[in-house]
Amino acid sequence: MDYAHGKNSEIINNKYLYECKQSELFKVYSLVYITASEIEEAKKIAKSLLNERLVACANIISGMESIYWWEGSLEEDVESILLVKTRSELVDKVIDRVREIHSYQTPCVLEIQIKKGSSEYLKWLDNSLEKH
Repeated sequence: MDYAHGKNSEIINNKYLYECKQSELFKVYSLVYITASEIEEAKKIAKSLLNERLVACANIISGMESIYWWEGSLEEDVESILLVKTRSELVDKVIDRVREIHSYQTPCVLEIQIKKGSSEYLKWLDNSLEKH
């Protein structure tokens, strides 16, 4: 059957377009890198973001050694890294929420866009962000 012409072409073409629009290929995903003062703060932030369905997954790495400039002095601290995965359209909400609950005056919250990923994982990520 000719997809451009014919009795069922509109139905078939619309179905194809719907499937393409629903595909993860047309969505953009992000990893958000957040530092926290300690593992308990990282867990608190992670649980808040997860409960609000702003992120699908959170990974915490404790014991990171940080050296940085703060108010003219070189500082050293042990921090935790919080890595969260979400859709890029939700990143501004993630940043705002982290600012609200973080103990730091200037929290590190950085978006890293994901260019590629396994389709199964991205589908899981999408499904996990849906409000139940």
